[in-house]
Amino acid sequence: MVEKLYQERLTRAAAALDAGSPSASVGLSEDAIALDPITGDAYLLAAYGYLQLEQYGHAKDRAKHAVERQPSDAYSWQLLGSIYLETGDYLESDQALTKAIDLGVQTIDQALADRAVVRMQLGRSGDALADARAACKRESELGCGLVRDLEARAATR
Repeated sequence: MVEKLYQERLTRAAAALDAGSPSASVGLSEDAIALDPITGDAYLLAAYGYLQLEQYGHAKDRAKHAVERQPSDAYSWQLLGSIYLETGDYLESDQALTKAIDLGVQTIDQALADRAVVRMQLGRSGDALADARAACKRESELGCGLVRDLEARAATR
């Protein structure tokens, strides 16, 4: 019975996120976490919802719980890296995004572009350019824009 309620809350939380209602998604995700605090999926959905609500502390907490419960889930690592990027925790962002890329995240172009931004902030322009080029090769507009920006900065030095 609990498993059925958990799955129902997860399904509704995902639908609420898709419908552009992060507050409803967070509430349903937190209900699912109360029903099953062991499984990581509800933590991941809650983290997405909190991120959309710009409640970064809660988003970071829930993403960390998702990673702890699903250490081989690339999406959890990518989300954690994105949250760290939003909060200016660049070293942690670099580490989480690298883990997502190493795990083979399906949205690798976005992860590479995000990591390029992080590495630019860390003063690692060569690594940033390499990531941006890799993202651009995957037809990422953000990655291609970063390549142009980084190459222009290098030309003015």
